[in-house]
Amino acid sequence: MTIRYDQIYLHAEVDQAESDLFKQWLEDNHVSFVYLGYQDPRDNLHAISTWFADEPDFTSSPVLTFEQVMWEDPQSDDRYSKTKFAKSYSELPSDFLTFAERSN
Repeated sequence: MTIRYDQIYLHAEVDQAESDLFKQWLEDNHVSFVYLGYQDPRDNLHAISTWFADEPDFTSSPVLTFEQVMWEDPQSDDRYSKTKFAKSYSELPSDFLTFAERSN
């Protein structure tokens, strides 16, 4: 069971329509995220593909990476989480907006 989505990063190509739409969707929904914009995101996308067991072939941006936190100890920094990704907001988990960290 998810208790929170955090460490949300949008890996994007600067001035690319799909990246701009994803960024706008996150902003419109008040999701707290870090925007990582690149003129040429290929090296960055190749690097983040190695974070996943099946090494998805990220050939184009945008890619949103985030941590799905399923358990954490309130007394320490211990937690169980899994790194996930989505290439569009339609690929996000159905509860993403409910549990994503919010911007102020």
